[in-house]
Amino acid sequence: MFTSDARRQLWVKVLWNILSIVLLSGILTCGKKAGEPVTASLFEQWFVSAGGEPPAALKRARRTAVDSLRDAVRRSRSAGNGSVILTDTFGVSYTTGFGTPMHYRNDSVYPLIIYLHGGTGAARNDKGEHAWEMLGMLSDSMDLFFASPSAGRSAPWWSPAGLSRILQTLRYMSLRYPVNPAKIFLAGVSDGATGCWAAANTIAAPFAGFISISGYGGMLPQLGMELHPGNLMQRPIYNVNAGRDRLYPLASVNSFLDYLEQRGVGIRRREYPDEEHGFDYRDRERGMLCSLVRTWSLPAAGPVNWYAPGTYPFSITGVAAVERSATDSFSLRVYHRNDTIFLETGGLTGLQMYFEDDRSHEADRVFSINGICSRRLKKKTPEMGALIEYMKQRCCPIITDGVVYTISL
Repeated sequence: MFTSDARRQLWVKVLWNILSIVLLSGILTCGKKAGEPVTASLFEQWFVSAGGEPPAALKRARRTAVDSLRDAVRRSRSAGNGSVILTDTFGVSYTTGFGTPMHYRNDSVYPLIIYLHGGTGAARNDKGEHAWEMLGMLSDSMDLFFASPSAGRSAPWWSPAGLSRILQTLRYMSLRYPVNPAKIFLAGVSDGATGCWAAANTIAAPFAGFISISGYGGMLPQLGMELHPGNLMQRPIYNVNAGRDRLYPLASVNSFLDYLEQRGVGIRRREYPDEEHGFDYRDRERGMLCSLVRTWSLPAAGPVNWYAPGTYPFSITGVAAVERSATDSFSLRVYHRNDTIFLETGGLTGLQMYFEDDRSHEADRVFSINGICSRRLKKKTPEMGALIEYMKQRCCPIITDGVVYTISL
C-alpha cells in the first residue's frame, strides 16, 4: 500500500510524463493537435514538388517554424557540384545539374543562373546534368550558383512541362542554397535561347533578366505560343546571335527584334559576324555576362500588366491565386491611384491579390473593377496555408508581411 505522500508523488510523475508527451507532440506539429510532424525533409519534398497540397501540419506551422525548416535544409547542404532527379507536372522524371561556389555562407545571398541547353528534339531527359558548365567560366570572376534542368522531345522548353521544369529547378535551388531572390537569371543557347523567350513571355516574375544566345524567339508562334510584347518588356533581354548561323539567319533574327523594339520591348543586342551557331565564342562574352549579373536586379513590385496565354504556368507578382473562366488565357491589369486600386481583367471569375508590406494601410482598400463598380474590400491577414502557397508560387522560401484581398468578378 502506498502512503498518501507516495500516491501524490506517483500522480505527479504520471501527469508530468503525460504533459511532456503533449508538449513534445505540440512542438513537432507546431503547436496543433495530431497530424504528421513537420520535418525539413517533408518541407523540402512539398516545396520542390511540381504540385500537390501542402501537408496539413505545414499549414498549421508558425512562420518562425517555416524559417527554421528552410534553414535546416540549407545547413544540411555543402558546397559542390552534382545532379538530382526531379519529377515534373506530368509525372516524368528528368535530371537537373547544379554547381555552387567553392565556399559560400548561409548568412549571405548569391546570384543564380538557370541555364537551358539546346537540342531538345532528342527523347532524353538527362541533357541538363552538366549543361550549366557552358557558363561555368563566370565562376572565375564571381561567386554564384548554377542550375540546368533537362528538356526533351516530349517536354521542350516552350511547352507547359518544360516551363514547369524551369520553375521547379528554381525552387530546388532557392530552398537548398542562399540564392538572392533579386538576382535570378535565365540563360540559354539554341533551343535554350528560344526557351528564354518563352519564359519571358509567360513566367517573367521570378527572373531579373534573360540571356538568349544563338536562338530565335520569332519561332514561338509557329510552335503554338502567342507572343505578347507587353509581357516581354517587363524584364531586360540580352540577345546574341552569330552571322554565319545557318539555323537562324541573322536577317530573320534582326527582323524579329526590330518588330519587338517597335512595340516598346527593350532588347540589348550583340552580333558575332564571323561565328557560327552555338557558343564557341563564350570566352569573349565573359565580361558582358558578368556585368549583366552585377547590374540587373529584379524590379520593385509595381503595377501589374500581364497577359497569360493558354495553360502555361505563370507567376505574377502580387497574385496569390486565380480562378479562370471557360477560356485558358486571361489578362490582368492592376494599378493604384490614391487610395483606389483599379483592376481590369478578362478570362477570370476571381483572384486573390497579395500586397506585401500593406499592414500600415489603416483603411480597407477601395477597388474599381473593370470600370463598372467600386467597392471597399476588407483586408485580411492571410493564414499560413495561403502564405506558404504564395511562397511556393514565388519560388522563393521566404514569407513576407502583407495582406490578402479575395476578389470575385
